[in-house]
Order: sequence, then C-alpha cells, then structure tokens
Amino acid sequence: MLLEIDDWRSVSDLQYRFNKCFPNLHLQVFDAVKKEELPLSGEYHLEQVRRKHEPGVFNIKSWFTASEVAHQLKQEFGLNVRVVLLDSQTEVWRPSFNSMTLLALNNLGVNRHAQLKKEEQEELGGW
Repeated sequence: MLLEIDDWRSVSDLQYRFNKCFPNLHLQVFDAVKKEELPLSGEYHLEQVRRKHEPGVFNIKSWFTASEVAHQLKQEFGLNVRVVLLDSQTEVWRPSFNSMTLLALNNLGVNRHAQLKKEEQEELGGW
C-alpha cells in the first residue's frame, strides 16, 4: 500500500487510505511538534503535526509490524503514529500489538468481529 505524505494532506486523508487497506485497523496520529499524548482529530493538516516537511511516498507492506510502521513514519516523515485495532468502533491498543504484523492485527480484528456477530446472534436467538 502506498501512502502519500505531504503537508497539505489532512490526518483524516492519511487514516482513510490506511483504513482502506486494513479495515480493522486505525492509524492514530499524534502531534510531533507539541508532543501531545492524545491522538489528533482528522481535521489537522500534516504540516501542523510533523517535524520533517519533505513530501514522499511510504510503502506499507502487510508483513510490517505495527512498531515498524510507527518507527519508519517517524524517521522518514517526522510523524508520530500508532496502529490500533478497531473493535466495534472502539480503538484498542495493547503493547503486544507493536510486535504483530499488520496482517495479523487486521486478522485479529476480523476474528473479533466474527466472534461478536456470533454472540449477537446467540443473544437474539434466545428471545
């Protein structure tokens, strides 16, 4: 997956492209300039939140670990990010996710969604 990085793109543009490839994952973006600890909302532009302002393309592979993605985006583009799992529209992060590949994390989300769907059907069947 190619992720174009330049200052005029918004955080939501970046998140949308990432989520199209990994629908059960979300890319949280943090302010690298102010070093804030809360994820940013999508309306920020990358020029406001990164330290390196050179445009470029980041080629994300499914076998990259979550920590590799975060490290490379920081090194190459000055972006602070974290890959999190989407679980019923809630963002979930655990330290163990850092060592997992994007494919494994995305599949974890697929399995979790299937489990929730099964539990929901069992509850409805009980009525």
